[in-house]
Amino acid sequence: MDPGGPVGHDLRDRRGVHPEEDVDVRPRILGRTGGRAAHRGPDIETAEREAVWILFPVDRTWQHIGRLWTNGEPYLAIDADSRHHWLGFSQDEYFDRIVDLNDDQTAIAVGPETAAVVGADGVVRDDSWKEVFESADGTIAIVQASGDDYRQTVAAALKHVGDPTGPSALINVGSGEIAIFSAASDGTGHNSMTLLPARAGETPSEHGSPTSEPDTGLLVTAWAPQYRVDIWTYTELDDSSCFARWLLVPVQPDSA
Repeated sequence: MDPGGPVGHDLRDRRGVHPEEDVDVRPRILGRTGGRAAHRGPDIETAEREAVWILFPVDRTWQHIGRLWTNGEPYLAIDADSRHHWLGFSQDEYFDRIVDLNDDQTAIAVGPETAAVVGADGVVRDDSWKEVFESADGTIAIVQASGDDYRQTVAAALKHVGDPTGPSALINVGSGEIAIFSAASDGTGHNSMTLLPARAGETPSEHGSPTSEPDTGLLVTAWAPQYRVDIWTYTELDDSSCFARWLLVPVQPDSA
């Protein structure tokens, strides 16, 4: 597979669930359907399933693994081996399929697969950084935040509980890697962006300005062959702080 940039690595080698952590490892059922779950968008239909189970800690801890700069366009998260199907730049798929999407659109069809639509929320910010995190259970969080204390606002966004503001969707990750890149670019080739590996680091203390370097995406090692995508559009924390958040949660079909 040509990653379009450096190959990612699995942060689980350096982080994991330790015995002393308060972790609930009981499977919890999130939904059961006897048919197909329909989601917004004319070209999306979530794969038929009987049940979906998710394992997650009672209180997640998050590791910052990267930043994504957006000039207002959303990013796509898709199985890395399928990203070549996306021609956002060279075939104008960005203008034809992305520009008019609703803010709460969760996913779109890309070739034979489904891609998650992750940001951006123009009410939170226009041109903006999106902070990317991974938890000890493999959940990926993408946070767009605005507040007087940026780091505290991001932390509060990660801790926020409540029902998602849009429909959920499932994406398959058969290759074992998730590619996250701008929908305005192609998935591979000359008009694609370089994908950097997930790297553990500190949460930025300030939002800051974009760098002078070309924008980059991320390549993240998958924890499961399928992820559920949940979205929280513009959400107020207080009079001066708000956020939008996208979660990619590793799931496995019920084998019972």
